[in-house]
Amino acid sequence: MHARRRLTLLSLLVLSLVPCLAATLPATAAAADAKPSRAERKAEKEAIAKLPQKYRDWLQTVDLLITDQEIATFASLDKDYERDAFIKRFWASRNPYHSGSRNLVQERWEQRIELARTLFGSLTDDRARVLLLNGEPNERLEAKCASVIWPVEIWYFARSERTRSELIVVFYRHWGAGPYQV
Repeated sequence: MHARRRLTLLSLLVLSLVPCLAATLPATAAAADAKPSRAERKAEKEAIAKLPQKYRDWLQTVDLLITDQEIATFASLDKDYERDAFIKRFWASRNPYHSGSRNLVQERWEQRIELARTLFGSLTDDRARVLLLNGEPNERLEAKCASVIWPVEIWYFARSERTRSELIVVFYRHWGAGPYQV
């Protein structure tokens, strides 16, 4: 009997707290998902534009890996030695094997950067971005019959690092011109 009464009291207590908790959730979620204002984004872009070329190039190479918060932190740094330390910590935080002197994630990423630049000329091409995230495809089919269909590339990954399953990605050139798009 006492156990049932305690359970009833406990459930009433929980139910009475639910509205209070629900009222705080939107504010908490909004604070966590708060996006920077236009002025903040503009100031960040200006700060990045003032960086030495080597650091702007680095930001471009890690564009798919770096978070908005990390970009804001990096842009706020004043000295090159601070930026160099940030870059070292950036790669160390992504290294699954902290005990070794080699960072396999960084090495693999840098190899993919070179391959993407060699194959596609830039890192902004959608094909380069997919290559960076998933590695080289197992199969790559190109169809360049522009008189019938738009130029198309189909990439097949037997097992993608990101999805851990088969992945097929189709790229096309809109109206047969411009860069390939997913």
